[in-house]
Amino acid sequence: MVSLGAVFATEETWYLRRTEDGGFVVEVGCGGERTIRYTLRDGNLLKREAFITNLRWEENTIVFLPEEGFPFLVLPIFVLERLEGLFLFGGGKKTFTGADLQRAQIVRETLELLFFRRKTEEELLYLSSHDSLTGALNHKAFREKGAEILALAERYGRPLSLIFVDVDNFKSVNDRFGHLFGDRVLCLLAQHLRANLRRNDLLARFGGDEFVLLLPETPGEKARELLERLEQNPLFLEEGEEVIVCRFSAGVGVYPEDGSTLETLMEVADLRMYEGKKTRKKRV
Repeated sequence: MVSLGAVFATEETWYLRRTEDGGFVVEVGCGGERTIRYTLRDGNLLKREAFITNLRWEENTIVFLPEEGFPFLVLPIFVLERLEGLFLFGGGKKTFTGADLQRAQIVRETLELLFFRRKTEEELLYLSSHDSLTGALNHKAFREKGAEILALAERYGRPLSLIFVDVDNFKSVNDRFGHLFGDRVLCLLAQHLRANLRRNDLLARFGGDEFVLLLPETPGEKARELLERLEQNPLFLEEGEEVIVCRFSAGVGVYPEDGSTLETLMEVADLRMYEGKKTRKKRV
C-alpha cells in the first residue's frame, strides 16, 4: 500500500469530487493529461462502461477491490453531514492492518477540517456579496460588477439596459400578513426575475422591496419585452385558504440614451417606475 505520508505525491492517489450537477467524478493521477477520470453512478464506480461494485465497509472506511485484485482504501470526506468527496489509497497490499486504518482515519479527520475551513470561507465570501434572504447581489457587489459591465459597454459601444423593480403595496402586504409573508413575496419575486434572466445578467436587491436588473447587450426595446414576459406571470401566494396576487411595477433606463453612469440609469428607471405606479401601469 502507498505510504499515507506521501499520499499527495503518489500517482496512486485517487480523489473523488462533487460536480455542479450533484454527481461525482473520480480523478486518478498527477493531473493534466495523466489524470484518469471515472464517474460514480448509483454508488458504483464506472470505468470504461464496466461497473465495479466490490465495496465493503471496515471501521467507517470503504475498501474497494478493483479488477486487478489489489484493494484500495476509500476515505469518505463529510462536511456538516454532507459527503464532499473521497480519497482512495491503494497499492500491492491485499489486506489492511489496524495501523493502516488508524492512520487513514487521521488523514480523513484532517481532510474534513480542511474542507470545513474552505467551505466556511466560501460561505463568508458569498454572504459578503449577496443578500442573505433572496440570494440576489447586494448593493455593494452590484455597483462593483455593474461598473465593470458599463465600462465594457462604453468601450465597445454596446447597448445596456437597467430595470428597477418595486413590489406594489408592499407595506400593506406586510401590515396585513406579517413580515414572514413579506419575505416569501421577496423570495418568490427574486426567483421570478432570476428565471427570466440570462447568465451574464445581474440581479440585485437594493433593500426593502426594490430590485435592480442590469442587462448587458440589451437595447431598450428588448428590456421592455422582458418586462412584458415577467408581467404575464404575477406572483401567487397562499395564506391559509386565501390566494394573494402580488404585482410589481418597473421602469427602464437605457445606456447611452438615458445616461452614462449607473446612478443616472437607476434614477431614470426609478422615476419611470413611479410614474407607472401613478398611472396604474406595470411597464414604462
